[in-house]
Amino acid sequence: WPVEREGRTDHLWLSGSYTLSHKIDFNYIVVMLFSLSPTYQTFISYRRKGGKEYAERLYDYLLDKNFSPFYDITGMEAGRFDEQIRLRLINARNYILILSKGALDRVCEPENWVRKEIQLAIENNLNIIVLQETGFVYPDLMPDDIINIKNYQVLEFDSRTFTKQF
Repeated sequence: WPVEREGRTDHLWLSGSYTLSHKIDFNYIVVMLFSLSPTYQTFISYRRKGGKEYAERLYDYLLDKNFSPFYDITGMEAGRFDEQIRLRLINARNYILILSKGALDRVCEPENWVRKEIQLAIENNLNIIVLQETGFVYPDLMPDDIINIKNYQVLEFDSRTFTKQF
């Protein structure tokens, strides 16, 4: 498999193992492989407990309007979960954060995915859209790297009429 890089062609053979005719950075290969995958305009972030149904409905709505949303349930491919999430998020233009009740309850845990996604969206200057369920309350303690999410404009939704709103 020829790979163009810095004006030269490197060859990559993939089977049970791989051989490189020149030294290639493995991260470059990962980016190349993901560049073959579809690009998503919008990354949907949510906590599965309490937010999954909202994410599903929003995904269907955006798809119906000819947007290209990334929703982890339908957009994942074979490979490492963490790398796919990171690459899909930083390559999106828009980041929609669904704040259902309890969505940030575990946000102080360093390995919490909602926290990681918020942090990446802020760091990469994505267009951040916050959808907040009526009655959602931010936790008293929030990590410094994501506390600014409180400063973004919020679109509030009512869980009883959410499906009618979209």
